[in-house]
Amino acid sequence: MSIWNTNAQKLNQAPDDEFYTPDCLWEAIQDKIPSDQVIWEAFGNNPDLDSYKFMERHSDKTPLVCQGDFFTPDNKGWHTDNVIVTNPPFSIIDKIFMKLKHTEKSFILVMPPQKLYTKYFNDIWKDELENICIISTHIRYNFYAINNTDKDLITVDCKKRVKNPDYIQGKSTKTIQKQITIKAGERYYKAGPPIVYMCYKMPFMEDMKKQKGVMNMIFL
Repeated sequence: MSIWNTNAQKLNQAPDDEFYTPDCLWEAIQDKIPSDQVIWEAFGNNPDLDSYKFMERHSDKTPLVCQGDFFTPDNKGWHTDNVIVTNPPFSIIDKIFMKLKHTEKSFILVMPPQKLYTKYFNDIWKDELENICIISTHIRYNFYAINNTDKDLITVDCKKRVKNPDYIQGKSTKTIQKQITIKAGERYYKAGPPIVYMCYKMPFMEDMKKQKGVMNMIFL
């Protein structure tokens, strides 16, 4: 997601900051995503992406992909009845929070849990905490990217782990890095950070007990 690394392209290296959401990430909470409403994948602009295909299977109505600049008032997504279900660019999530707060659309966002402890999260959502539910999971998902160039790219595979006998240092594993080549058109994967789902005024929350100033939590 977020921004394509132009320097990596010049160096014939695979970008490390534009990865897409696997459908299994949404399948884990599919009972929390309404099937009778239009789903807006606000930061996915390709119907061939796994996340869009999941939403197409899940919903009775055709999902919306990214309809241009998320922040512009003339974006089609703001003028249709829908719920937002998306994995946004984490680097601008404070601006995304501000936009969502002022529109009051129902949404589910994927994000790293540390975003919940930032000053901007508290400043923006402190008066809406009872309308928020955080779904926490112990699973770390592999996000994917596609080599859309016409040449091979080089990346470093950091997913290969081996047992580390040095338990004195409190580490049970260590990472082995290996340079790999990605063919044109080929997928490659990267272990993502721990994530939580931030849900706001979603239909499944209607029966939840609400306490002013307190977020609800669900643990998968």
